[in-house]
Amino acid sequence: MSTVVEYTMRTKPEHYDSVLAEYVRIADKVGIENRTERLILVVGDRASSTVRGIGVFGSRAEADAVVRTNVFAELHAAVDGKLAEPPSRTEMDLVHVFIKP
Repeated sequence: MSTVVEYTMRTKPEHYDSVLAEYVRIADKVGIENRTERLILVVGDRASSTVRGIGVFGSRAEADAVVRTNVFAELHAAVDGKLAEPPSRTEMDLVHVFIKP
């Protein structure tokens, strides 16, 4: 079953734009380098200083493998000191997708 990973960063308000830009840069890098990730969404909410990435993988093992890459270390180094709290990561089974043609 496909796995959906949600990874959320709550930024310090003054660092929202720089964290969002870094998150998008890293998401693109993961998308190019990792062929197992099928979809990447990055969403943000300036009012709550929240940046969230949502990735869809073929399996839980594939999702876990991405976390162990240097890309996540690169992301953490780039946002060091800019977050209001530690990031959170949630994995869930993909149950249903509806896409209009």
